[in-house]
Amino acid sequence: MGRIAQGTKVLTEGGYEKIFQQTFDTVPEEQLKKTYACYLSTSAGPVMGTLYLSTAKLAFCSDSPLSYKVGDQTEWSYYKVFCSVDTFLVLGIKVACGTEGSLPLLVSLLKIIMQFCPAVCF
Repeated sequence: MGRIAQGTKVLTEGGYEKIFQQTFDTVPEEQLKKTYACYLSTSAGPVMGTLYLSTAKLAFCSDSPLSYKVGDQTEWSYYKVFCSVDTFLVLGIKVACGTEGSLPLLVSLLKIIMQFCPAVCF
């Protein structure tokens, strides 16, 4: 889903806060602090989605469902990753600027190491 279509979805579904609450289990006092459009790096390639930072968790959900096989059947599901804020350490933020054709390119890499989990790159 493109950024314009994703923006339309956000408006029609009541905003990022509402989507976040519907997508992930939240506690009553949890507040969404910031959202970021990003790609999650996976072994199957990058997955476009939204990164949510709340008072209780860091979460990612793909913009579109991804397909996977269960036997001969093809299933579809959104790609979701989340962890509580007390289980990760931000190692650093690297911002690189360049050009791709005539379009400016801004690439941000946020590396997160979660306790007892492998590294996750957004």
